[in-house]
Amino acid sequence: MASTSAVTGLVTGLDTKTIISQLMSIARAPQDELKTSLSKTNSQVTAAQAINSKAASMTSLAADLASAKTFTTASARSSDSSVSATASSSATPGSITFTVKQLATAHVVLSDAIPSGSSSPAISIGSASYAADTVSALADSINKDKDAKVTATVVNDGTSQRLQLTAKDTGSDNTFGVSGTGFTDSNGDDVSTVVKQGQNAQITMGDPSAGSGAVTISSSTNTFTGLMAGVDVTVSAKDKTVTVSTSVDQSAISSKIATLVTAMNNVLGDIQFHTKALATGQTASSTSGGLLRGNSTLRDLAGQLVGSVTVNATTTSAGGTTTGVNATQAGFSAQRDGTVTFDAAAFSKLYAKDPAQAAAVVQKFADTVQSIGKLASDPVSGSVTGYVNGGQTTAKTMTQSIADWDDRLASKQKRLESQYAALEVALGKLSDQGNSLTAALKQFENN
Repeated sequence: MASTSAVTGLVTGLDTKTIISQLMSIARAPQDELKTSLSKTNSQVTAAQAINSKAASMTSLAADLASAKTFTTASARSSDSSVSATASSSATPGSITFTVKQLATAHVVLSDAIPSGSSSPAISIGSASYAADTVSALADSINKDKDAKVTATVVNDGTSQRLQLTAKDTGSDNTFGVSGTGFTDSNGDDVSTVVKQGQNAQITMGDPSAGSGAVTISSSTNTFTGLMAGVDVTVSAKDKTVTVSTSVDQSAISSKIATLVTAMNNVLGDIQFHTKALATGQTASSTSGGLLRGNSTLRDLAGQLVGSVTVNATTTSAGGTTTGVNATQAGFSAQRDGTVTFDAAAFSKLYAKDPAQAAAVVQKFADTVQSIGKLASDPVSGSVTGYVNGGQTTAKTMTQSIADWDDRLASKQKRLESQYAALEVALGKLSDQGNSLTAALKQFENN
């Protein structure tokens, strides 16, 4: 904005700089009100955005809890530490008992003694052939072959060398035959030693003595993939009778519920803070609260969330009996301070009594919270989203109006400076004329 320093008031004796400043202060009043309103609007939008973000997070957690897999995905346990079980998301509750008959091993073959200094040792392993100047070089050649099915190790027995070949993979299908130096003689007869026969892991299920026979299950590795639906089992010791069971992890469900309730209280807490009435003399702000006082959208959201703890669900037994259950029976409750609580012990009690009822009412609760959250925070149609978008549009309009006022005020100040400068000039001329007239009259009187 232009300076008023050029208007001095030397002729008139008026403090024209102060006069212009005061007139401009009056002229800026509408713009100052706009700036105050813009600041308030921006603060309100920021507060509403925080609530909307927390509501969106809450909605996502509710959707996860409401998913059927929450109540069907099982975790696996083994009765013996020598057997481990891993459950995937497709695992379902169940149990099996089996005896580990044997473990999977890799095939190992040791050559006959190869005298030191043997020239150009060469062997064939299946369709692959290897040759080198020394036994050590022969082993290196095998180990450098990325397609080789075995690894080679040179064994020194004090007077000669032997070559040990070990299959890279366990199982009976990965055994191999070897011919050549140290493995077959000049007649082609085998002179090697099988250190360990490659074999599959085996488990048996059933009791032959009970007359039903036993079922043998084989795996090329010590891991039986998909032994139960969605469950992989790994064995590490034989002659062990083990039970592997899968069941839904009730504690994991409780943890998800508690996380959702915390998210709900985060939303409720923000709504309470920003819609509360302030004491006389207090000003609404991000630190004192009250920025969104009177916002019916947020009050409705809070009321719906608190009311979700009273939802009902029904289950039907195999015999056709329908039973109703309320969310409060699963540990949900509303508090006088406007928050929601979850009693994990109450949920555990209901779950132990009737898992289907517990699952049904928690799913209904989560579905309800998800619907409430989506109506508020949906990025397109959410009510709180709409409030935020409206506030941002208003703020944009105010910002443009403030910029327009800057232009108008700059023009007004120029006009005032020009007017007061002209006044100075006019009054200066009048003063000069008055002085001339006074001098003329004085001269006339003297004559």
